[in-house]
Amino acid sequence: MGLLTMCLSTGLTLVVCEVLLRFFTPPPIPAGFVGNCENARRYGWGYPPHFPLPAYDPDLNEIVAYDRTNSQGWKDVEHSFEKSEGTTRILVVGDSYTQGLPPLEHVYHRVLKRLLREEGFRVEVIAMGHGGWATDQGFQAFLQEGTRYSPDIVISQFCINDLEGLAGYDPFEDTKLKPFRYRLEGNQLIFEERPRPDTRGTIMERLVRFMALHSRIYFTLLKAQKNQFVRPHDPSKDLWFLRVQPRSGGFWKKGEDDPNLEP
Repeated sequence: MGLLTMCLSTGLTLVVCEVLLRFFTPPPIPAGFVGNCENARRYGWGYPPHFPLPAYDPDLNEIVAYDRTNSQGWKDVEHSFEKSEGTTRILVVGDSYTQGLPPLEHVYHRVLKRLLREEGFRVEVIAMGHGGWATDQGFQAFLQEGTRYSPDIVISQFCINDLEGLAGYDPFEDTKLKPFRYRLEGNQLIFEERPRPDTRGTIMERLVRFMALHSRIYFTLLKAQKNQFVRPHDPSKDLWFLRVQPRSGGFWKKGEDDPNLEP
């Protein structure tokens, strides 16, 4: 009887905490990927065609838009490979900034298109990007798909953390999913294929992914744990990188500080 009471009270406490967290904390944004679609097999990770991408407003604590990837698996409107006469085509390849967490019409490449058209330019802006990509993945997407659009201008959008994927350091180990890598040999850029692991994961791994997206308690505890105890893999080499990171970010061990870094 005592064990049953303890189980019931624990379960009730968890339910109450889950409900309260859903009222007072913003929902987790599913910024992950699908591991077994065509784009994932080509570039390491990506989305399939017409994949739902919710956009959350953390202030309202609700979904404010529901975009979908286009027929090529990119968060963008549809584009034909054939270019209209008299139109200047701009291709943007990049990472999560190009994919964009806000609703599609507020992502920078769509804003760029509107601004140029307001100035009288006849342009078409095409976006190909995914969260967590390094510059080699954007380059590979340009070679495999981007060239088919015959762009007049190509914009490569990247952040400094995108260089981590090239260096082989990735705290989330996503670089292991890439079926290729580039290396320099003299002045030559060499492309190498490499085996890609099974991305389906074990039953426990799939359960963890499900919990991270659907349980507010699990997500909150997971986020708190990562923010407090992750530190740089090599502080002497990462000093340049830490200068631009907020002190509350995951690159600082709890209780540590560096007097040589400016606030």
